[in-house]
Amino acid sequence: MDSNDLKEVKKYALKLLGHRDRSEREIRQRLELKGYSEPLIKETVEYLKEKALIDDSELAKALMRYCREVKYLGLYGCKHFLHDRGIPEDIIKEIFFNREDEFETAMRLTGKKLSTFKAYGADKGKKRLMGLLRRRGFDSGTITCVLKEVL
Repeated sequence: MDSNDLKEVKKYALKLLGHRDRSEREIRQRLELKGYSEPLIKETVEYLKEKALIDDSELAKALMRYCREVKYLGLYGCKHFLHDRGIPEDIIKEIFFNREDEFETAMRLTGKKLSTFKAYGADKGKKRLMGLLRRRGFDSGTITCVLKEVL
């Protein structure tokens, strides 16, 4: 293993992290796509972990806040989003928020969209609101509670 190659891989990995935080899996995938060898990738990932530049637990917590506060996703939506970003299943289970938080998130989303749905009339508006909440990953219990609260 050439030290110049290792420097090049580390430099590229740092460039990727300069754009946004990434999970270990995302870093590995990008380095593989670039064509770097497995020993170089492994050493680079270990270096990044050692320097605390990649930490899947911390990234998962930040992404969970983003899911709830910006994207207004439910439990299933957040789980899917974190999984897509390369967060391991054990970390996802560890940081999941509770049903009260999910209800609060659903109510905030509903508050933002309610005037739009009221324009459709009661039945059509209710169906559209249910569809929106389902697509955002809210479970049926939360959707039912939100509809009772709003309608």
